[in-house]
Amino acid sequence: MTTPAPIASTELVAQAWIRGVPGLTASGVGSQLPAAEKEWAAGGYIVVPVTVGGTPMDSGPVNRPVVQVECWATVLNSDKLPWRVAANLADQVRLATYDRTGASQRPLQLGAGYPTCWVRTIKPMTHPRRIWSDEGDYAGYQMDLYLMWISAGENLP
Repeated sequence: MTTPAPIASTELVAQAWIRGVPGLTASGVGSQLPAAEKEWAAGGYIVVPVTVGGTPMDSGPVNRPVVQVECWATVLNSDKLPWRVAANLADQVRLATYDRTGASQRPLQLGAGYPTCWVRTIKPMTHPRRIWSDEGDYAGYQMDLYLMWISAGENLP
């Protein structure tokens, strides 16, 4: 039996796009915060945990989701919340969506076996806003992004 090739997902595409933001200062990007704070405390961490909406194109394989993006920061061994660090990460992502040079439409590599994907359009749907929770003394900002993306090898209309 042949193992099917991996299929690109919205979360993986959004994470790959954010990782490629020029000058991004985050210590990492993923689907959840790493358990060890010391792995990401230096630069903060960006999480794309879930797709919150969107409408697939009905006539072809063009994806048009809205994803939630969370930007987290912490100071090890401190109760002081670094709100500005988390807000700065959110601003870096938001401002990258305004790129008009075409850099936002770069090919994205999701990992071994996955097809190359391209984000054709990306724009903020909400302003970054504070996440009012004190989980582990973390400062967080959240926003929603709209993406229109395609995967190599899929037949377009």
